[in-house]
Amino acid sequence: MSISARDHVARHLLRDAARSYRGRPTKHTAVQATQGKIGIIGAGLAGLYAGLILQDLGYQFEIIEANPERIGGRIYTYYFSKTPSVPGYGFDYYDVGAMRFPNIPWMKRVFDLFDLLQVPQIPYYLSADNTVLYLNSQRYPATETQVGKGDIFKVSVSSGGTVPDAFLNPPYPDPTQSSSPDQYWWSAALATLRDPFKALNDVDPEHIQEAEAKAWANLVTYDTQSTRGYLLNFGYPESVVEWLETNQSATGLYDEAITETVIDSLDFDWPAGSPQRAAGFPAAHPPSARSGNADDTPPWVCIEGGSSVVTGALAKKITPNNPILLGQRAFKVSLADSTTGQLDVSYASPGGQILTRSYSQVICTVPLGCLDAIDTSSIGLGYEQNAAIRSLQYDSSCKVGIKFAKRWWEYLPKPVFGGVSSTDLPIRTVVYPSYGLKSESGPPVEGQPGILIASYTWAQDARRLGSLAKDGARLKYPKDDPLIQVTLDNLAAMHGISREDMGPVLDAYSYSWYDDINTRGAFALFGPGQFSQQAVGGQGLFAALKVPNNTGTFHIAGEATSIHHAWFLGALNSAWRAVYNVLMTLGDEQGLAKLQKNWGVPDEFEVETLDKLHGIVTGLPPLSHRNKTVS
Repeated sequence: MSISARDHVARHLLRDAARSYRGRPTKHTAVQATQGKIGIIGAGLAGLYAGLILQDLGYQFEIIEANPERIGGRIYTYYFSKTPSVPGYGFDYYDVGAMRFPNIPWMKRVFDLFDLLQVPQIPYYLSADNTVLYLNSQRYPATETQVGKGDIFKVSVSSGGTVPDAFLNPPYPDPTQSSSPDQYWWSAALATLRDPFKALNDVDPEHIQEAEAKAWANLVTYDTQSTRGYLLNFGYPESVVEWLETNQSATGLYDEAITETVIDSLDFDWPAGSPQRAAGFPAAHPPSARSGNADDTPPWVCIEGGSSVVTGALAKKITPNNPILLGQRAFKVSLADSTTGQLDVSYASPGGQILTRSYSQVICTVPLGCLDAIDTSSIGLGYEQNAAIRSLQYDSSCKVGIKFAKRWWEYLPKPVFGGVSSTDLPIRTVVYPSYGLKSESGPPVEGQPGILIASYTWAQDARRLGSLAKDGARLKYPKDDPLIQVTLDNLAAMHGISREDMGPVLDAYSYSWYDDINTRGAFALFGPGQFSQQAVGGQGLFAALKVPNNTGTFHIAGEATSIHHAWFLGALNSAWRAVYNVLMTLGDEQGLAKLQKNWGVPDEFEVETLDKLHGIVTGLPPLSHRNKTVS
C-alpha cells in the first residue's frame, strides 16, 4: 500500500528518536495506572475523535472546552442566518476553518469518518474557467498555460521589474510539465530533494527503511535552512526568490523550513506548494474544467452545510454519559497521585468559579499556544516536550467572508462557478463557493444571496489583514470598516469591474485565527531545524510530542503533533496515537487489539516504534512482562 511522503518522513523520525533516546535513564518509578474516567481538554476535531474512539473501546471520559458557544475548534462554519441552510436554497454560510478535502489514498481515514457520520458531500471545484491571476496590475486567465507567453506580468528587468529576463523564458524540456515560468524554476530547485521521496512507493518492503533513511538524509542536510535561504543558496537572485514567493506562496511564508516546503509539495506529487495553503496559485494545481477534476487531479469535496456539520455529527455520536462541558477554561494540570499517575485539571467556569476534576489520564488536544498557558509544571513533561510546546511554529490565517445581494461573479461576461483567483494585492486569494451553483443548463438562480470568501490569506498577508479584524473579527459588518473597504476595492481591481457592479453588500464576517484566544494560531508550520533538532540522548521537538509525560498519563494531541499538520487528517491521527498511548499505559492488550481492528493504524505510525518510545519515557516494561490492570 502506498503512503505519502509525509508518512515516510514521520516513520523515519520516530525510529531515529527511539534509537537516540534508548538508554537515557528515567527519573521516576513507573506508575501503576488504573482504569478510570479520562479527561479530554479541547472539543475540536482531535478531542471529539479521541472521545469517539474511547467510547467504542468502553472507556468513560468527559471533554472540557473553553469556548462557551461552540465545539469544533478550527473546524468552524459561520452561518450568516445563524441556522444551517436548507440544501438547495440559501447556502448562507462559509467555512472559516477547514473547507475542502482531497479524496486520495492517504486521506482514507478522513473519508471513513465522513462515511461513519453520514455527512453529505458535494464536489469542490479547486479550479474553474474564467478565474484570474492579477499580479503587478496585469490580469491573466488562471487556467491557461503561461508557457511560451513571455513576461505576462511585466516583472522582468526589461519591463521595469527586477527579475532577470532569462527567468521569464526558461528552457522547458517538456512544456506539458510546467504551466508557468515560476513553476519551472520552483521545480528545478526542489527536484533533488523531492525525487528520493517520490521513488519510495516503488521500493519493496524489505528495503523501505533503508530507502527512507537515504531520502531523509538527503533532505535533513538542509533542514536548518528556510525555504528562502535554500533558494538563495541554490543560486537564485533575491529578486527571483521574492517573485517565486509572491506567485507560489504567501508573503513571508518562505521563512518556513525547507523541509515543510518539500513534504508539502509532495502531498499530491505536484511540482509546487501545498494546496491547503496555496490552492489559489497557478502552480499549486493543474488547469481543470468546471468538473474540477482533470485526469491527473484528485477529486475534491466539501461538506454540504459546511465543515461544522462534521464536528456536530461527531458530538451527536458521543453519548450523554460522556459529557462535553462548554465554557470551561483549563489553566492547570497537576499530579494528584504519584503512585497511579492520576491528574487533577483545574479550570475556570463562565461565572469565574474555579473548579477541579480528577482523571485517571488526560488527553490534551488544544493548540500548542493554548497548552503553553496551562500550568503543567508538576506532571513530569520532559525538557524537549516543554520546548516543543513553546517554540514549534504556527502560521497565521485570515478569511474575509462577504454576503452580497447576488452572486455577481456568476453574472460577469465570463462567469465564474467555483475555483480560486489570486493576486498580489492585500486580499491575495479569492475563493468562489462550490455550493449553491446554478444548474448546468439553466440561468443563475434569481434572488440567491452570494457568500464569497473575498480574501483568504496566510503568513504576513494574514497578520496585516488580521490586524484590521478587530477582536478576532467577530464584529458585524459596519459600512465604514477599513477591512471591508480594502477588500471591495481589491475585488473590483482583480475582476476589472467597479464596486457598483458587485451590487449591495448585505453583511460580512472576517476572522483571524492568530487573534482567537482559543487557538492563538492557524495551524502548525515548522521553522528551520524543528523536524530534525535533537539533543544528545533526546528525541527532537517533533518526536517529543508523540510520547506522554513520564507517568504515562498525560498525552498531547492535535494537528501540530502529526506529520499531517494543517490537515483534518493530522487531528485524527494525533487522537488515535493519544488513545494508543492511554492503552499502553494501562497495559490493555484487548483494548489495543480492538483499537487496531476497529480504527486501523495511521500510516505515519509503526506500533513497534510507538511501543519503544512509550516504554523509554515511562519506564513501563513491555506488555508481556506486566501484570494486567485491565481484563
